[in-house]
Amino acid sequence: MLCNGQELILSKYAFVLDGTEGQKLLFSSLTGVIIAFYDQVQQQKIKKILDQELIKYHSDDEMVQLLYDKGILIEKDFDENILVRYSYELNVVRDRKLMLMLVVTRQCNFRCIYCSQEHVNLIMTRSTFDSIYLWLEQLFERKEYQHLELSFFGGEPLLEYDNIVYFLEKLKAMLDRNGATYTASMTTNGYVLTPERFEVLARLHCLGYQITIDGMDVSHNKTRFLIGGQPTWEVIMNNLKYMSKTEHPFAVTLRTNYNEDVYESLILFYEYVKNNFDQRFHIYFETIKKQGGKNDSQFDVFDIVSSVATDAEIIRILKDSKLYCSNIWDRTTPSSLMCYASKPNFFTIDYDGSVKKCSHILDDESNRIGMLYENGDLEIDNKKHSLWVSNDYTNSKVCMECKLLPLCFGKKCIVSKMRTGQVNCNPAVETVRVEEILSSYF
Repeated sequence: MLCNGQELILSKYAFVLDGTEGQKLLFSSLTGVIIAFYDQVQQQKIKKILDQELIKYHSDDEMVQLLYDKGILIEKDFDENILVRYSYELNVVRDRKLMLMLVVTRQCNFRCIYCSQEHVNLIMTRSTFDSIYLWLEQLFERKEYQHLELSFFGGEPLLEYDNIVYFLEKLKAMLDRNGATYTASMTTNGYVLTPERFEVLARLHCLGYQITIDGMDVSHNKTRFLIGGQPTWEVIMNNLKYMSKTEHPFAVTLRTNYNEDVYESLILFYEYVKNNFDQRFHIYFETIKKQGGKNDSQFDVFDIVSSVATDAEIIRILKDSKLYCSNIWDRTTPSSLMCYASKPNFFTIDYDGSVKKCSHILDDESNRIGMLYENGDLEIDNKKHSLWVSNDYTNSKVCMECKLLPLCFGKKCIVSKMRTGQVNCNPAVETVRVEEILSSYF
């Protein structure tokens, strides 16, 4: 409880920005709060408050009270490192949900030009699905978790549609029996997400989808085509249009991987999304990157400086189109920039029942932390697991001085950190990226 006359200062994690339309923006990476002031009188009041080195609190000053409540202002003598640690403990360590990614196949019906995965005929058998079920049954009967966040990955997971349905039917009955809840999602190319399959999956609460569409048909079909080279855009669009006509409470993230060629069609594509789909369809975008795939020499990519500027331009396009952009929240919400593999309650189970952390280096020995056996017993190598989840950001001067620390806690890419001993991050670039996104969108 603040007392009148108590001295406040601007939080270390507060951003004060000028928006592209003359608005004043305040953002806290510690609380995730974003406030936009368009009114000139309010802007002048904000400036008057923040121009002071020390701000005196008074209970009659509603603006100061607001800024304090939202984490923009903090008591002068309070150590904010305590709040950062509290945020980490609350949102990561004490999280009571289990996050599970199942790699149900290494095969895919696409041959995307920038894909770095090796597509081979390795699939998760029903025996392995049964082992996962038995393990989960033990966990939820003992009430170790309250919620399961399940995702299916590949390859293309819908190549194993029948086994996914088999597993979800058993899982739903077991969790209902134990009074637990779950959400299910998948990363799919959407080509075989037919109306009939979508209806079955929706009934089983699989309602989250990430589907990559690289712009309009001309650009998309150059980067994302079938094994035989055939186009895919029209089939995917027809599947999505069916989904849009249903009443199911799904969420589809339309991801665009862009380089200069794809970028040229984005305005048309986002207009197409606006005219054909509703608020259940969200936009997410990333630059195409060279990831060691055999086709890396066949396409160009943006350099990091150009990508920051282009991201901001895409944000402005999405704002003008009034489309929901999940990049905003994925880059401004506390812990949102953490690598999922660094979370102690996240596991990837490969097709053979081996337990891993990262989905990008599946066959790297450092990634294999355990094994799931037929009877549902899970064996974890705690020494290997600890390398993924241990939290040592306080030992990094770069992290401790970074205004974005509460977004990642020094864990943006654990693989890089394990291999090099350094955080794979350029704080100056990441800060500019966040500032550009905020000032362009709000």
